[in-house]
Amino acid sequence: MDSNRRIAVIVGSLFILADVATLLGTSLTGPVFSDSHYLQNASGHASALKLGAVAEIFGALAVALIPAFLYPILRRFHEGIALGYLSIRIAEAFCVILSAVASLLLLSLSQSYVGASAAQAPSYAASGALVQGLNTWAFDLDPIVFGVGAMLFYYLLVRSRLVPAWLALWGLLGAVCVISAGLSGLFGSFGSFQYALAVPIAVQEMALAGWLIVVGFRSGAGVGDRRGLPVPGV
Repeated sequence: MDSNRRIAVIVGSLFILADVATLLGTSLTGPVFSDSHYLQNASGHASALKLGAVAEIFGALAVALIPAFLYPILRRFHEGIALGYLSIRIAEAFCVILSAVASLLLLSLSQSYVGASAAQAPSYAASGALVQGLNTWAFDLDPIVFGVGAMLFYYLLVRSRLVPAWLALWGLLGAVCVISAGLSGLFGSFGSFQYALAVPIAVQEMALAGWLIVVGFRSGAGVGDRRGLPVPGV
């Protein structure tokens, strides 16, 4: 297996790991944070919060590793954009890690709150609201950061022809939709429809992952001239 083929398989697997781990993490921690009595009840969901946090950490690591493995190939088509994609996905991973930390902080607060006196309750409530806000804002900012990075990535895929044009253009459309979903979360403009806006990119990433694992990059991918631009006809 040549280096480009090996990178394609690794990146495809990382896309799957990132999506599955992040989805698992949010599905475990989300119901705890949305509970109206989250501070009182979180300690009873210790396993879910811990497992959810671990899953989100694995998802964040996968997110950061995707552009790291792709950088040697993408930089041949535009080094600046490839570096920007790497930086933005690291920022996205940081948002996911913040959400994981918030889950563990809520668990610690809840465990302490159970044995607290009535006089201490207001301070715990304020701390709990702060932790819940951290989780909420990290969750809302993540799709915006992710969407900007995705636009850079799929622009390079269109330019480089590393994958079929329809797959790269689907990714560009999905990136616009997921940015809209993130803005909706911040400003509440679309309501529950914001979750539907994330579906196109979620399905596209699984299709891209499958393509990379089964087919890989197109023949001749990653070959460039001295300026880092693709050689015509290769």
